[in-house]
Amino acid sequence: QLQDEQLGKQGTSTAFFWNERFQQISEKLRDVDLYNEEQDYVSMANLYRDFVYAAETYGKVIIAERFLPLEQKSIPPAFYMGGIAGGEKYIVQGILFKFAVDKHKIYGGDHYAAKAAGHDLKSLIQVYKSRIPDLHVPMMCLVDYLGYRLIAMSLLPVDATSLAYGSCDGGYNVHDDIEDLNDRMLELGRILNPKKHAVGAANTVVIVGPCDIEGHKGKDGKFYLLDFARLFPHETPSVGAIKKQGQHLYKLLRAELVRKYDVPLSSDANSGFGKIDADVHNAEVQAATKHLLEIVIPGFADILDFQDNPFGSRLNEKQALHAKVKITQLNLAEIIHREGINMRHLGKVRQNLSSVHWRDLLLIEIVGRVIKNTLRRRLRRKMDELRHPALVPYKLVILEYLNLVFGNTDESLQYWQTDLIESMETWYESALSYERSNDCIHCIKQTSNLSNLFCVVKRLTGMVFSPHCETPDFQSFNTAQPFQDTDLLLFAPQIKEMRIAAYCSATVLYLKAKYMSSLKSKESDRLAALASVQFESALRSSPDDDTILCNYALLLRMQKRYEAADVYYKMAIEANKTNVRILSHYAWFLYVDLKKYDRAEKYYQQALSVNPAHTRTLSDYGMFLHRIRRDDIKAEEYFKRAAMLGDKQGIHVYFMFLETLGRNSEAEVLKKLLANAKGTVILSTLVG
Repeated sequence: QLQDEQLGKQGTSTAFFWNERFQQISEKLRDVDLYNEEQDYVSMANLYRDFVYAAETYGKVIIAERFLPLEQKSIPPAFYMGGIAGGEKYIVQGILFKFAVDKHKIYGGDHYAAKAAGHDLKSLIQVYKSRIPDLHVPMMCLVDYLGYRLIAMSLLPVDATSLAYGSCDGGYNVHDDIEDLNDRMLELGRILNPKKHAVGAANTVVIVGPCDIEGHKGKDGKFYLLDFARLFPHETPSVGAIKKQGQHLYKLLRAELVRKYDVPLSSDANSGFGKIDADVHNAEVQAATKHLLEIVIPGFADILDFQDNPFGSRLNEKQALHAKVKITQLNLAEIIHREGINMRHLGKVRQNLSSVHWRDLLLIEIVGRVIKNTLRRRLRRKMDELRHPALVPYKLVILEYLNLVFGNTDESLQYWQTDLIESMETWYESALSYERSNDCIHCIKQTSNLSNLFCVVKRLTGMVFSPHCETPDFQSFNTAQPFQDTDLLLFAPQIKEMRIAAYCSATVLYLKAKYMSSLKSKESDRLAALASVQFESALRSSPDDDTILCNYALLLRMQKRYEAADVYYKMAIEANKTNVRILSHYAWFLYVDLKKYDRAEKYYQQALSVNPAHTRTLSDYGMFLHRIRRDDIKAEEYFKRAAMLGDKQGIHVYFMFLETLGRNSEAEVLKKLLANAKGTVILSTLVG
């Protein structure tokens, strides 16, 4: 009743507008071959941008008023909403907000509760990009402001009565009630590699994912997933390590590692939820953790060493492919995540490095992240102290802390030698394995490294400073208080998002650039450059997204950057070896652009082994056999198979083939079929 009353004040149409539009457009874009209507990509980009804008606008108010008395809050909490782990919840204009705080003392602190919220978003992205038909997720983003984190998600048409999979009571009762939803979860397990396993206290069922995931059949008849935070398993603690409270909720293996691992891994391993067959599940996750620490991390260190000194390292085939992507401090997090490495393991990566250059850069990155986390903790303390909305007190907290870090004083040196070094060793194990702490401090306290550290802090916090702070004189940091009140111009909310808008915008720009290129217009170069920026932005949150990697490769191919295109095609296939679209596009690239015909044929055959009824691949392979192998009998076999699927593309290509051979009467029959066929004709199939 309370939910209905609150939604009634806002209007129920507003409440579910976000979700209805998001699901409608997502359905249209589920077939990810680039031949959807351009407007669908524009609509999705605009919808998600509007959602993020609303989430940021309302989220800032909710955080700023966190400690106000209830009667003074602009946006009242939704007390009727349940949940064990999270903080207060709010509903505004169809968006549900949840504080990521350790309200019930199960995480070990607000910092770790925020980490768990980050896993919720990352796992949602993995489910969304799996593109399983009729398995839906909400729109989501995270709002970070004044040290606090909010989860913002579009409200769904579900309630306690719609739960059909997983558990809403901490694993006591576990559901697997609807066979169709069970099948979709099995497919999710096949794609993302979480292991099906038995769970439950009151009852025992076999599920995929964590026992506290929630699968609902919504009031609109669609299947929805919620509570993804523990979709991937808790990393096995190292021998002798002190087990921290709640670490099974946030110290997880990355999706990129689990997806590529040899065996499926139980989401509930190393946790109280995974008591059934625990020895088996825990041993598998322990082996995966060992693989991460002993194979993946040293292998990535080899790549960094190779980029600094190509003659000093020997790489295997996979490492050599990844080494072709230039790594800088700006894309370091994206590349590390693509390898399946958590940022908390930066210290272990550094421990395995020989390159002094990269050891210094990783040290600066680690210190920058410690500064960011410490600053957030200090802002939370100030808010707890003030307990009312304000601006200047928080600005002073930021300036005071930055002066402590960057100031040239005995107090600053003492802080570095004690608190900062201690935080580095706590949060980034092995970060200082080779050096004494004083050597580390001396390394960073050099002017050039302090300047680099300042850039890292700006990037991680989103703070904007006056132009004065960009001058060499300022960045010598040789004064006691380098930062003054007028230097800090902006500390706005930071948003972590699904990067849907970036991907859709990149796709639209690519399609426009491709069209302008066909007109021989110079405008194509500008549009392609803009598309490149957007693709790279999308990859920052989804570094192993096979669709984004493939579409970026298509853009690079259009720009005739063939070596780079080859790298991104290969990484897309590595991310998903069963995506027939990617296999087919790569085969076409090898055939038309690189003239590597044997490899092209191998990938056409691999694509058809995945999906023997993929119209475009059948047509393209037929054209390959006709033009390159000169085998018209075999080519016609594939053209016929494509045409028999009833798709306009397949019929059109077969029609063109028959016309080429002078079999006009047969071609006329196909021409009549074209008028009633489904789909659209993709003329690019006939190019080359």
